[in-house]
Amino acid sequence: MKRNKPYKIIYIQGYGHSGTTILDILLGSSEDAFSCGELTFINRAGIADEFCSCNNRIGQCGFWSPVMKSWSGKSPLSLKDYKKLRNLFEGNSNYLRVLRNQFFPSKNFKAYVESTEYLYDAIYDNCGKSLIIDSSKQATRPFALTKFAEVQILHICRNFRGVLNSEKKNVVVDLKEGVESASPPKRTAKVLLDWFISNLACACTIVFFKGSRIHFRRWIVQPESLLKHCKYLEHDFYERELNADHMLAGNKIRLLPNQKLRSTVDTNYQRLTRSQNFFGKTVEILTPFWSK
Repeated sequence: MKRNKPYKIIYIQGYGHSGTTILDILLGSSEDAFSCGELTFINRAGIADEFCSCNNRIGQCGFWSPVMKSWSGKSPLSLKDYKKLRNLFEGNSNYLRVLRNQFFPSKNFKAYVESTEYLYDAIYDNCGKSLIIDSSKQATRPFALTKFAEVQILHICRNFRGVLNSEKKNVVVDLKEGVESASPPKRTAKVLLDWFISNLACACTIVFFKGSRIHFRRWIVQPESLLKHCKYLEHDFYERELNADHMLAGNKIRLLPNQKLRSTVDTNYQRLTRSQNFFGKTVEILTPFWSK
């Protein structure tokens, strides 16, 4: 049963490389908002050695260390058991299972929801902000969040060539730079499949919970268009220097201080071959609802 919480959750979902981290930081620029980043990774193996956006290791961070202590003290699950249930109830491959638990919640799902609730409560107790922003991306996560809090869901869409161009980059682990996992260049077919399934799952979720779809190439050029989705934002929010005080995980840009929003879109797609560019453009013609 949903509780009366002193906070509201803004949940950002969508495929990777779609601008979810910068949107998280942007929405968190309000005085009464807190940017968590990809909160789903809070009990990832080695998370304590990764870097918070305050440039301290998360295990030594003045914000996340007490949050973790409070959460683990109240949660009905150990961090190990919570991780098992997270893997069971999050991710596109688990969508049907989570949908079934929405109507017929199992004991494990209830325990997962309860533990997740204690996590958000601990975050609120430490930040005191009425808006908690989570950019975990997964389309399944709102099924748990909406059980205990009011949630606004934003589905971020980026055109296929923009995503494919990013996925062709060779990314190596560099914790100090904010890169926690390696990502070698991906095959075009693999990116297409993942991009399609992810956006399809997100589309189903925003229909189920009445969320909003936001297109990367539109809001990055006209950030003021976000005002109709997030009315709490001040009208000049996109003109300020942006900082994320304690962002847990996400794109490495979260570690860069005093950022200014660059309202431009790169359409050169320099990593794509001519045939890949043509194929990507064809995909975009066939999926205008995700590729505007």
